[in-house]
Amino acid sequence: PDDLDTLNQRSYLQKLVEESLQHPYAQRYFEKRTVYMDYPRTISIETIGRCNARCNFCPAPELERRTETMSDELFAKIIRDIQEIPAGVPVNINPNLVNEPFMDKKMFARLRHINEALPAARIQMYTNFGVLPKDFMARFRGVRNLGNLNISFNAANRADYEAIMHIDFDRTVRN
Repeated sequence: PDDLDTLNQRSYLQKLVEESLQHPYAQRYFEKRTVYMDYPRTISIETIGRCNARCNFCPAPELERRTETMSDELFAKIIRDIQEIPAGVPVNINPNLVNEPFMDKKMFARLRHINEALPAARIQMYTNFGVLPKDFMARFRGVRNLGNLNISFNAANRADYEAIMHIDFDRTVRN
C-alpha cells in the first residue's frame, strides 16, 4: 500500500508539472528567458570614487579610484551601450557602486540623461544621505522611473552610527 501511495503522489506531481509547463505564463517565460539571459539585469555606474563616510565594513577608502570622477564622455558612451539592449528587456541602472552618489555634482544631470536616453530603465540608488544639495527634494522629484532609494543608516543610535559610519548622525537625520 505504501508503494501505491508513493506512485500516486509521483503521478499527481508529474501531472502538475506538465500542466504548469503548458501554462501561458510559463510559455512566455521560456520564449523570453534567453533574451533576459543575454543582457545584464542591473548595471552599476560609479561616476565618482568619493564617499563622505568611512564605514568600517566598506572597502571605499582603500580603493585606488577613490579620487576619480568619470568623464561626461565615458558616461555618455556607457548610456549609448545600454541603449543597445532591446526595449523589452528590463534594465535597472544603479548610478553608484562603492561611493556616495551625491558627491558627484553632476548627479542630477546624469540622472536626467538616463531618464531621456533610457526611458524604460528603472533607477536604483544607494546613499548615506550625508551630503545632499540644498535643493535636493525639488531636484529629486524630477527623477523618473525611480525604483528604489536605499538610505544606508547602519545603526539606530548616534554612538553606534558614528562609530560605524564616521559621519554626523544628526545631519543625516535632518537630511
